[in-house]
Amino acid sequence: MIYNKLFGRVFSYNIALICFVFSCSTLQAADIQLSIQHTMPNTIFVLQARQKIVVDDFKSKTSTLHQKGKVFLPKLLVIYQGDTLDLTNDDVVYHNVFSMSEAKRFDLGLYPHGDHREVRFDKLGLVRIFCAIHPDMFAQVLVVHTPWHAVLKEGEQVVWKDVPKGDYDLSMWDTKEKTFKVLKGLSILEKNMRVSL
Repeated sequence: MIYNKLFGRVFSYNIALICFVFSCSTLQAADIQLSIQHTMPNTIFVLQARQKIVVDDFKSKTSTLHQKGKVFLPKLLVIYQGDTLDLTNDDVVYHNVFSMSEAKRFDLGLYPHGDHREVRFDKLGLVRIFCAIHPDMFAQVLVVHTPWHAVLKEGEQVVWKDVPKGDYDLSMWDTKEKTFKVLKGLSILEKNMRVSL
């Protein structure tokens, strides 16, 4: 697990968390809307269950990391453990994408415009991605053990659907400390629950 205890850094943030429950009788799951206003750049947020929950129903998916204008787009991604990343070359030049990170090591070799490669991420952790031909190209992929995650900037929001009832930690990834800061503990137990920080 890469979810660590609260560390002593102070950030400016204002988070509103609203749970919309769609169960008619006994609460089974909820949709959680997370809105964020803060002074930081793009930031990773995750909702991590404190108890063991079944997430087998969440099918693995493929995210895309583009190479365009000799940069990676987006430069910061978060994906669920076991998901696949499609690395697509939208440039007119060749790229050679690689990573030497402990969480994932790969070297895709040279590939031209319009071509793509796929990489599966099975290990938790932060993966730094580079291009062997263009040293200024850099991206980061954070692999987490929760399907409820998002990269948000000021004024953006996300809706996490079908979150099972239980106890959770809402956490924020600190890019400097390379760890999660727990912002709020919450229990999904009642209808129309509203939590704010």
